[in-house]
Amino acid sequence: MPSLSKKILTLVSCFWLTAICLSDSILAQPPAPGTEEEAEEQPLPQPPRTVPAQNRRRLFDTALGQNRMSASRQRLTRAPDMFGDLFIGGVGFPTCNPFGDMGGAQGGQMGSNAITRPCDPETSAAPFPQPGGGILKISENGEVLPVDRLFVNFNHFHNALDAQGFGRSSSDNFNRVTLGFEKTFQDGQKSIEVRFPFSGGMYSRLTDFNGTTSLNGGNVGNVSLIVKHLIHQDRNLAVAGGLGLELPTGDDIRLSTPFDGTFLVENEAFHLHPYLGGIYLDEDGYFYSSYIQFDFGLNDNAVQQSFGRGESFSLGDSSVANLLQLDFSFGKWVYRNSGGDGITGIAPLIELHYATTLNELEAFGDLNNTFFGGGRRHFNSLNTTGGVHFEINDNSALRMAMSFPLLQELHRAFDAEFSVQYTLFY
Repeated sequence: MPSLSKKILTLVSCFWLTAICLSDSILAQPPAPGTEEEAEEQPLPQPPRTVPAQNRRRLFDTALGQNRMSASRQRLTRAPDMFGDLFIGGVGFPTCNPFGDMGGAQGGQMGSNAITRPCDPETSAAPFPQPGGGILKISENGEVLPVDRLFVNFNHFHNALDAQGFGRSSSDNFNRVTLGFEKTFQDGQKSIEVRFPFSGGMYSRLTDFNGTTSLNGGNVGNVSLIVKHLIHQDRNLAVAGGLGLELPTGDDIRLSTPFDGTFLVENEAFHLHPYLGGIYLDEDGYFYSSYIQFDFGLNDNAVQQSFGRGESFSLGDSSVANLLQLDFSFGKWVYRNSGGDGITGIAPLIELHYATTLNELEAFGDLNNTFFGGGRRHFNSLNTTGGVHFEINDNSALRMAMSFPLLQELHRAFDAEFSVQYTLFY
């Protein structure tokens, strides 16, 4: 995985180096006509300090490939698409209190809001995070239309890893960076997109008089491939659909407990993500976009338990949740200056994001009769996102947003999310 990401970064660097080399030829000016003596006396004209927007766009077209789009296609492509709300926690592997009949008095909570809890399906909270660093969200800085672009996303989740128990509590944040690119083919009717997620590590711990319970998730996430097909496009409306494939290239998750040893959830599951998206832009600058996405796990993640002696025992598989995600976005261009320099467009957006499980999660027990999966078997999430889209030089976008959960604590994976997204179109 690291070698693949290095290749992508090397390719991007080569593009920029090529652009710099080409800029010398674009900006170079021939010497003024005259005698040799006049040429020696007069200094050669210098290139301008700033490159006009028209030349800058021509430079990117030359360096990264000519992009021939109709006026209506260009208009819809530049319409701000969705921010999204990355769902980091996953659904699956809720756990019960490992202290048996001592109940809640001796039980603690930890994880994507909870790891250990009383075995009560009516009061159990959000489930244990799945490995892989977060579920693929196609609408996260998505583009409905097939388009040529490079992009980077940054997500900060506040109190995503919450720990409570024995009158004590701790809260840990989670950060994730995603590098990606999209390339069109078949005259812009189709595209393929690749996303490479990395994180600052999923880590949370709670220390009490029994010892320390900790959660570790690693830094590398699951690589995703998305194939997109344009179904319909006119001046105001575009509809496209496709299929995402999430590969289990990310790190495993380890849960260490004072009495039950260490539990390892191996990242083995492949996920398929069929989806449909649409965007509408009216003549007054109002735009609307929506997505429907499914997440089908093709296999489960193996779970192992080990103790201080180094012995490891298989506990079977942790069921992977199948999800339905519905997203809606609304916004308006409040400023446009197409063809200018600097900020050429500003648009605020507001969004709603809903996710729910489609299957009932299975349960299993460990070697000490600690019961995993005795908590809530289904999970619902409803979040809202608000942000601002800044178009720069007609060929890139800088976007900032905040997301907040709207449901009670049992149905939230974080307290707040801050995201920054940058996209370069070519």
